[in-house]
Amino acid sequence: MKKIIFLIFLNIVATTYASEDIPAEFQNYHTKKWPQFLVNFYNAIQETLYDVKENITSIPQAVYFKFIGKHPHAEEQAIVRFSENDDISDIEKEFIKQRLKFVKENLEKEFNISLDENKIPRIGLIFSGGGFRAMITTLGFLCGAQTIGLLDNTLYCTGLSGSTWALAPWIASKKPLLQFTKELTNKLSYGIDHIDTPYELSELLEIFVTKLLCGQFISTMDIYGNVIVNTLLRDLIDKPMLIRMTESHAHILNGSAPLPIYTAIQTHRDPYEWMEFTPFEVGSSYLKSYVPTWAYGRSFSGGSSHDYAPEQTLGYFLGIFGSAFEVNLKDIVRMSATNLSYYGHQLPGILAGALKKCLRLILDSFLGEMRLFPSMLSNFTYLCEQSPICDEKTIPLVDAGIDFNLPFPPLLRPARNMDILIVYDASADIENAPELRRAERYAQRNGLKFPPINYEIVDKQPVSIFKDTEDPQVPMVIYFPRIKNINYSMEFDPEYCIEGDYCNTFNFSYKPEEAKLLCGFAEFALHEQQELIKQSIQDVLVEKYGYAMTTPSTEAMEIVA
Repeated sequence: MKKIIFLIFLNIVATTYASEDIPAEFQNYHTKKWPQFLVNFYNAIQETLYDVKENITSIPQAVYFKFIGKHPHAEEQAIVRFSENDDISDIEKEFIKQRLKFVKENLEKEFNISLDENKIPRIGLIFSGGGFRAMITTLGFLCGAQTIGLLDNTLYCTGLSGSTWALAPWIASKKPLLQFTKELTNKLSYGIDHIDTPYELSELLEIFVTKLLCGQFISTMDIYGNVIVNTLLRDLIDKPMLIRMTESHAHILNGSAPLPIYTAIQTHRDPYEWMEFTPFEVGSSYLKSYVPTWAYGRSFSGGSSHDYAPEQTLGYFLGIFGSAFEVNLKDIVRMSATNLSYYGHQLPGILAGALKKCLRLILDSFLGEMRLFPSMLSNFTYLCEQSPICDEKTIPLVDAGIDFNLPFPPLLRPARNMDILIVYDASADIENAPELRRAERYAQRNGLKFPPINYEIVDKQPVSIFKDTEDPQVPMVIYFPRIKNINYSMEFDPEYCIEGDYCNTFNFSYKPEEAKLLCGFAEFALHEQQELIKQSIQDVLVEKYGYAMTTPSTEAMEIVA
């Protein structure tokens, strides 16, 4: 039975990707670039897809409504929100208003001061990707933030790839952070769980049938993402594969917790363009367009939805956010540019020339562009004149870490007006902070405020603070690299653990003691620097908002770059 269902899944994935709605770039490959046996295979898939679609149209209406007729927005048309100045939505503004009430109360207690409701520091936490390593360290850093009181002062948390696997499941579980962290880190010994019970298989089949009935693409994300969410939330909540972001995050939208912002990038853009996902909206500064999260994936035309498909599952989103396997050859060349340049200069002339030709072939041909099966749901700005991609029917999305591994873009938006950005970088490559460099280049390319960074020290100390002393409107960046900390442990070295042990990005199996050690490592970083964090918040209160308080301590100033 399992084998039969698995074959059905494979057939659905294959046939879905033969759709005529696949971007023209992919269609051209099979006619111009592929060997004949692949062309024949592709044509066979297209014929199968046609038969599948014909069968779907004959499904009785009662069956149709069983799958997609009962959900909170079943009779609601979605409208695209266009914003020429890239403003945030009214519902997010209301969230900020409610959240800042909590922050104001906490800061007033902490600093024994009365704050104006219009002069409250806006603090954001930024977490990198890095598989389960990033997931575990994100939970550790969040636990540290909670125990020192920082989490209560935080307005936003942004994540990509592995860190989204910490943020979203924690919120969806509705459990206290420390309890959730303990329960999750105790259940990772066997890595990624299989979907093998009849109940789980029926849930996955329900997701597939629903998407087919709605005419939506089904890809590896639908299997992979739901395997991830099932692994992380099995035994913690009921039916984890069927939960949606809006319903699972609804309990924090009164401002009782920071607003999570998840990220992905649009492929076929050069440079890549970032998309953001909140419990409210999905959209991007590039498009200056946003759509309700519950409507993302519906068919749109001219700014309004044309069907009433249900919201995508949380698992599907987690699959997109953590789809590092979608990296293509061009990405690898770009990310390895420094090393390739070094080795190129070391090679004899004839070999160096061959290397250049190989790289040029990758960069200039379809080989460098091909990805496996990226998420490709409908473009909600289709046929909207103000959209730069108004003629494209779909938006391919993959893991944002393929561009750079720190999700700064959402919090650099001027509309969010951030004061302090606290970064925990659990990236595999930390020497000279390459991901921070890429984030800085992104800000420069898009004309966004970013403080000057001293790269000579950034990877050599447990924390660095960067700010623009001439412009208080530039957000302060507090950067925590995942370097060895002898004050935490003389033995534990994250660099060694990544290169030769269980902290490798592609390891998904952690013994409880391993997860506890890694989680504690990130948590300790904040405990050790809690006075510096407090001083940094005080600096903003004094220097930007003009409150009369004591001057920064000498000890804290010594670490400021």
